[in-house]
Amino acid sequence: MELDDGRALAGDALLLATPAYVTARLLEPLAPSSAALLRSIPYVSTAAVTLAFRREAIRHSLDGHGFVVARGEPLNITACTWVSSKWGHRAPPDMALLRCYLGAVGRESVVDEDEARLVALSRADLGTMMGIDAEPVFFRVARWHQAMPQYLPGHPERLAALAAGLQHLPNVALAGAGYRGLGIPDCIRQGTEAALRLVGRLQSADIPPPLA
Repeated sequence: MELDDGRALAGDALLLATPAYVTARLLEPLAPSSAALLRSIPYVSTAAVTLAFRREAIRHSLDGHGFVVARGEPLNITACTWVSSKWGHRAPPDMALLRCYLGAVGRESVVDEDEARLVALSRADLGTMMGIDAEPVFFRVARWHQAMPQYLPGHPERLAALAAGLQHLPNVALAGAGYRGLGIPDCIRQGTEAALRLVGRLQSADIPPPLA
């Protein structure tokens, strides 16, 4: 593999844990049909708005982990995690930490709104859903462009075709959110399993080509 600065890296095996569209560019010279399949996995941009409130300002019991907004509801946020309920150490007992998510298929433009607008949209929806009308003690906005892969109908068949297209590259493995689970535990599992299969492949020619 040749880097942008001209240096070349050599190895016995390669595990690609980059987003599918990045992996597509890397594999294009070696496996163009597989690269096309990788490019067909769409990604959505999202924004996360974290808001801290004084606990006394929230009437809700926060006896859960949050909520997900059904598609078609007249809200801007797609979900809200009650961070301080899910992980008690993330906020003092007299504070509540909430994280709202914006951006979905067909609604990605909201991600590029300025911070004040994203906070205002989140607060308005929290007012509707939870009756919160207090000013947050602080907020933080994070934007994740092309970060959320979408599993379209036929995704398992797409992965099977991808594995078949990489048969001639037995020491190349793929892992990441674009394949079999997009949560952090899923990505850790995929990476670990793919790495173990690569090691096994190097030790025995009888192990089938790896694909996370």
